Amino acid sequence: MSKTTGVKNLTKALKIKIGVGAGALLATAAIVTGVFLAREESFRTIAVEETSGTTLVVREKEEPVNAYEGMHLYSGDDVSVQKESDMTMVLDMDKYVYAQPETHFWLECAGTAEESNTVIRVSEGSVLSRITDNLNEGEVYKVDTPNSTMAVRGTVFRVTVYRGEDGLVYTLLEVFEGVVEASPKTEEGEYTGVSESFGPGEAALIRGNVDFSEFVRDGEVDWVENKSDTIKLPIAYKNLPQDTARVLVRFMDDGDVLSIGKELLMDYAQLAEHRMVTKEGKAATCTETGYEEVWCEVCNEVTKIIELPALGHAPGDWEVTKEATCEETGARQKVCSLCKTVCDTEEMEELGHQPGEAQITRNATCTRDGEQVRYCVVCEKEIERVVVKAPGHKAGDEVVVTEATCTEDGMTVTKCLVCGKTVSEETIPKTGHTWGNWETISTASCTTQGREKRTCSSCGISEEQSTGGGTHNWVWTTTLDPTCDEAGEQAGNCSACGATTTSPIAATGHSLTWTPVQGSDFPCMEMSIGVCNCGYEETQIVENHIYERHEHMDHDIHFETGDGTVSCVMACSICGQYNETPIHTMCPVTITSEGIKCACGVEVPY
Repeated sequence: MSKTTGVKNLTKALKIKIGVGAGALLATAAIVTGVFLAREESFRTIAVEETSGTTLVVREKEEPVNAYEGMHLYSGDDVSVQKESDMTMVLDMDKYVYAQPETHFWLECAGTAEESNTVIRVSEGSVLSRITDNLNEGEVYKVDTPNSTMAVRGTVFRVTVYRGEDGLVYTLLEVFEGVVEASPKTEEGEYTGVSESFGPGEAALIRGNVDFSEFVRDGEVDWVENKSDTIKLPIAYKNLPQDTARVLVRFMDDGDVLSIGKELLMDYAQLAEHRMVTKEGKAATCTETGYEEVWCEVCNEVTKIIELPALGHAPGDWEVTKEATCEETGARQKVCSLCKTVCDTEEMEELGHQPGEAQITRNATCTRDGEQVRYCVVCEKEIERVVVKAPGHKAGDEVVVTEATCTEDGMTVTKCLVCGKTVSEETIPKTGHTWGNWETISTASCTTQGREKRTCSSCGISEEQSTGGGTHNWVWTTTLDPTCDEAGEQAGNCSACGATTTSPIAATGHSLTWTPVQGSDFPCMEMSIGVCNCGYEETQIVENHIYERHEHMDHDIHFETGDGTVSCVMACSICGQYNETPIHTMCPVTITSEGIKCACGVEVPY
């Protein structure tokens, strides 16, 4: 799923993750006894002011405890607010934290009440912070999430953490008073170096994972109507849970001036009572209903619309708007006497044509249709056109116009007895030649071919053909025998005519007998000598290397980082000769104190 999908599902995710917990109202006059935070010298107070449902507090080497009013909390405490539960904490009598249902966080607190260092690390859920007194120089108050850190000096703000459907962690910051500085970071804790301050009424949405963290721009957020390509988003007040809204109303009752008015916030969260009035929205007409609006003077929201029924038309008498003709309908209508709107319409039937006598406009022939037309005696418009079908040709007898011959087709023609045009043509197939017997013109010999001919008895044309001959019948006799490297010769005598000729006989080539040579100086080489009966000799050498030992050829090693590669070849185990083809050129290596050790076993000293 894309990042955009995760942002568009924000409203749904907030409703699922945050929910609506039991109300927790801050008590401003709470008195909490001073305790040692983290069991050290720092005199700071942090205690549970109010809680409902189940909130588990886990400390090192202790069993989980359900939080109770007046319970002291310490640095390192792990707090889990369960479903349908909530909790309010007070720190140093001037810092309040309201944790909504299904929220998990842990505390890091150090210093004194005057120079405190407070970090609330939220992994999921939502916390609302209120700092009534601005922090002193050197004091720190932060809310940390998996992908960002929020730092303040004195303000009212809310931080929500959830994981989107795209698998990314999302942090929503909402500032109701003061200024909050937001700094994105990855889930590995690496800050991006980008920070931005957000003031009253502004929100920020941050998304990320172990690789990145970034502000989401308003173009990807559903609740923003007027997009301006900015990371400073408006707070979606209507999405605030009722419990959070109640706590913010209590802040305003205590004197805080927040980014939204009390009555409007209560209306958005459905906590306020409407003051309803009724006013006319639209008067009814003849055809359209009117309405009255019931709206709230507090929030200007229209809560109910009262429909006023339409008055209905008051139609007059029929009025002709179009006279009927022979082939077109007429029309008449009734008009409302109040609004002049056409209330009803009615069609008037056409009068119909009065046809006259048929008039011939074209006579029919053998191949072309004829035509007759009728006109209306009232409007003189053509009202009917009748086609008189052509009767077709009347064929006569078939007549031969061209006789067929031995080589060409003949033809017959049939014509129409009415118009004289040709109706059809038929082909008479050619007869072909009537050949006589073949007659000899000349007799064949060893050097010339014979000829003969025949004649057609119908047209007298003749054709000739060859009767063979023109080839000697040679009888061969060897006159010179061939040797290994020289050609021989043979003589030919024609048995028919006595003619003579000669022809070469190809050389036979050497026939070698091979004998191995013992005692070679090269152990991996075998040599043999071949001898022909004619005295020709030839030497043959065969290499029989046994490649089974690795040899280092080259290396590219980064000794500072301890990585690199070497190139290795195979070497003969008998004579040490290298194979020309490398067995590998990217063999992994290990850097040792003595040198380079290749994965294949070859060691290269420094």
